[in-house]
Amino acid sequence: MTFTDFAALKEKVKIEDVCNLYDLKQKWKGNQGRGPCPACPKGDDRVLAVNTQKASFYCFSARTGGDLIAMIAHTQGISQRDAAAEIAKKVGLDSSPTTPKSPPEKKEDDLYLETLKDMIEDLEQRVSALEEAKVVKLRAT
Repeated sequence: MTFTDFAALKEKVKIEDVCNLYDLKQKWKGNQGRGPCPACPKGDDRVLAVNTQKASFYCFSARTGGDLIAMIAHTQGISQRDAAAEIAKKVGLDSSPTTPKSPPEKKEDDLYLETLKDMIEDLEQRVSALEEAKVVKLRAT
């Protein structure tokens, strides 16, 4: 199973380029594209709306919308994971064969240092409180 970073894919690929890659027939007017939806037998030649400014689509026939990955999943009848992998392959982006790496765990030394810093901060607060109490006691006498 391959892993495709959805966020990276959406950052690097424009929705209008995906329309061209998949030959989605759109008539463009500014940042709006309208055309037929290859997945929906019902509807006219304006049922699939694409907005390049919002990088989103909406199919009025299926009453569904979303980003460029969701658009290809809908129009091609595949999962979003498969759509992302397919788009990445078509545009030449690498999909890794493994799952994403989780953030590196803090090393034991880092945890030890954090604990020491917390302890020092706590001790400083206690010393400060004791010094204040001492001053108040001296003033009282």
